Amino acid sequence: MKKDLTYGKYVFNSKNVVDFSPAGYENAFVSRLLIDQNSVGSEKLVMNYFALKPGKKTDQGSHPAPFDEVYYILRGHCTLYLGEAQEAYEIEPDSVAFIPHDTLHFVINNTHE
Repeated sequence: MKKDLTYGKYVFNSKNVVDFSPAGYENAFVSRLLIDQNSVGSEKLVMNYFALKPGKKTDQGSHPAPFDEVYYILRGHCTLYLGEAQEAYEIEPDSVAFIPHDTLHFVINNTHE
């Protein structure tokens, strides 16, 4: 018999995590910080749910070491730009993108999803 750990510290439903958008970005995207030091005590991994709204883009930026980043696309289509040369990648559901720390990147959602 499975134990119901839905509301445990380490096993939870991501929909129970409160959405947030930084000031000024309320109309661009919604995030849910799922795993970090505050939520589950992780010192080496951060996991974030991120939903980029139709026609919007993220600011160009990078994450400092040791924070590499992985995008796993659940739905929708967008263009991911990586590196100083802004190499473009069209990504869609089930695409995975690895973004090493200190790599400039941004995403544009040119769809209606």
